[in-house]
Parts: sequence; C-alpha cells; structure tokens
Amino acid sequence: TQGRYLNSAAFGGPTGPCPGPNCVVNASGREIRFGIQERNQFRGPGFIRTDFSIFKNTGLTENVKMQIGIEFFNVFNQASYTVPNNNFRDTGGFGRFDAALPARVIQYRFKLIF
Repeated sequence: TQGRYLNSAAFGGPTGPCPGPNCVVNASGREIRFGIQERNQFRGPGFIRTDFSIFKNTGLTENVKMQIGIEFFNVFNQASYTVPNNNFRDTGGFGRFDAALPARVIQYRFKLIF
C-alpha cells in the first residue's frame, strides 16, 4: 500500500561502540557506524504500464506521405509509485511513497514525411 511499504519499526540507527577497525570518524571526532544494511538494499514495487498506439499512413503525392495517429501511455491508468522513502531518520516518512509516476497520457500525432 501507499501508506507503508517498509516497516519503520524494523530499522534503527546503530548503537554502541564500534566493534572493529573499520569505523568512520565524523568531523567532530566521534565514531560513527553505518550498520549492516547494504547500499541500495531497498527496492520499490515493479512498474506496471500498458502503452497503446494506432496510426494511419496516407500517401499525398508520390514522394510525400502523411501519418496521423494517437498514442496512449498508461492506458489502464494503473498507479506506479516511485521508490519509497528510505531515510530511516525520517520517522514520519520512512517506508512511505513520496511520489508516483504520471497518470494516463494521451497524445495525438501528425507527421509529414517527404
């Protein structure tokens, strides 16, 4: 659902002293750890889109053709969300979808080929 894609209660900042030699020190000299999560570990839901187009070619002269058509992007108007907010320090927004891809788009096409 759009409300919670990730469970925010399952994540938290690392606590305690750094257990090994691979610690990072910030500008104030304090040790910081990044935890055990891998980079780009979170994946969003798949994108569901169905596009459709129909067009007709018409010859105007021997060397000139006209093409008219209509294109539908996301024909069934299915919601496709972007990647959920993965900043676990944002307690109110973590695991929520911030945005969605555009809804249905219809465009007309006229092409003169010479």
